[in-house]
Amino acid sequence: MIESKGLILTIDDEAFIRNNFKAFLEDYGYDVLTAENGEVGIQVYKEKKPDLILVDLRMPRMDGLQVLRAIGKEDEFLPVIVVSGTGVLKDAIKAVRLGAYDYLLKPIEDMEVLLQTVEQALEKAELKRQNQKYQEQLETMVEKRTEELKTAINHLTREVSTRKKAEKQLSKSQQMLDSIIKSVPDIIYRLSPDGNITFISDSVKQYGYNPEEVIGQRISDFVHPDDREKAQYRVNERRTGDRKTNNFEMRIFTKKGKKVPLDIISSALEEIEPVMLIESEGLYDISKNKEKVFLGSQGIARDITQRKIAELKIQNSLKEKEALLKEIHHRVKNNMQVISSLLNLQMRQSKDKNIQNILMESKNRIRSMAMVHETVYNSDIFTQIKMKQYIQKIAKNLMQSYLTDYSKIKYIFNLDDISVSLDSSIPLGLILNEIITNSIKHAFTDGQKGEIIIELKQKEKGHARLSIQDNGAGFELEDMMDRKTMKTLGLKLIKTLVNQIKGNVEIISGQGTKYLIDFSTQIDSSSFIR
Repeated sequence: MIESKGLILTIDDEAFIRNNFKAFLEDYGYDVLTAENGEVGIQVYKEKKPDLILVDLRMPRMDGLQVLRAIGKEDEFLPVIVVSGTGVLKDAIKAVRLGAYDYLLKPIEDMEVLLQTVEQALEKAELKRQNQKYQEQLETMVEKRTEELKTAINHLTREVSTRKKAEKQLSKSQQMLDSIIKSVPDIIYRLSPDGNITFISDSVKQYGYNPEEVIGQRISDFVHPDDREKAQYRVNERRTGDRKTNNFEMRIFTKKGKKVPLDIISSALEEIEPVMLIESEGLYDISKNKEKVFLGSQGIARDITQRKIAELKIQNSLKEKEALLKEIHHRVKNNMQVISSLLNLQMRQSKDKNIQNILMESKNRIRSMAMVHETVYNSDIFTQIKMKQYIQKIAKNLMQSYLTDYSKIKYIFNLDDISVSLDSSIPLGLILNEIITNSIKHAFTDGQKGEIIIELKQKEKGHARLSIQDNGAGFELEDMMDRKTMKTLGLKLIKTLVNQIKGNVEIISGQGTKYLIDFSTQIDSSSFIR
């Protein structure tokens, strides 16, 4: 009987998809369970404890995002791959944030992609589990052995007043020490005040050395050239009085020249110098003298090669996810630009001014959203947008869209360097688009020149104020009534968008029109009013 490569649970409301995945993966040695919706999938997961889950997003009763949340609370290391046909950026980002290993689009034309993704996910999940288990075991062993070692050394120091008692205690402690040293796979060492090796455990044999050929040598002779200055600094700080226990990493060479990274816990080796009370009788009293004599340093060195390999794999995995998110933003931006171009083409073909205006407004709204994804694509940060540059780009785009004479309207910017969350930036961009468009189209009539003042100020942490003001004609009485009841499409849109960013808007009309918007700079899309 062939041993199974792993147990996989596929959750999808389409029987064809479930059966297709099951047949394909079973051909490659996996056992496959199926579930027709999220609720059944969670129940199967709790009963069978699969090694990996494939889940669709759009399902009745419990969708894929709810499954991700439930699984994340149960097992943070269980890999979950989202296989969905929705192709919505927001859903992909939510899935990754909730811990999804990868996001594949249905239909999967090349099933080898699914197989490769499953194998990589299982491999990385196993590496994480092994690394955590190894870390816990090593930390527990080192803490225990280090504490025992300190206790033994302190015990020896306190019992030196009586020679017979000291000899007896030394014998017992030496036996205990030998037992500890032989049972610990890490290197235990001692250095003289000048950095010469005075003791090293038999664990050094795993690196090709015998303890006898190492003792008496300088520690720097075995250290990687790039780390020798660090090693000498540790010796010097012990000698000059900075003798606290510390932890650091250092690379050494094996006898065959291979580099090995070590995690080192080092502490000073000290004793209190006794004072002779009666020289003729040889009596000493260590309680009268508080000065400590520095005898060198001691420590434990642990091979962390496997941990470094695991960390590198995790870092590479994170880089892959960052590249995926960046590519998603790039494609969304390109798609929005295509839509904007299509609207522009449609606008040129229409002779109806009202239709042209509607298409122009729609194009600019899409353009303001595309700018967010363009900014994220050109940035190393995927969760924050710098509003100063974003606001200026939107304003410039609207002037180019509606004016042939750029000298007619002048922008005045007074913007703090504020960053907002990705989910806050898109509603803010649409709000800016609506208000600036209204000012350009309606505030300045009969060729009148004017100014549009845009200010952005940081308030208390997590909140800011956006002010947009023109010195144009302002609202008429009927317009003021519409403003209060929010009857126009533009004002309704502004109100809805302000609610999304947990803010409030105040409109002041007189000599020109002024919009004051207080809002939260850090919004998650799950809180949006739908």
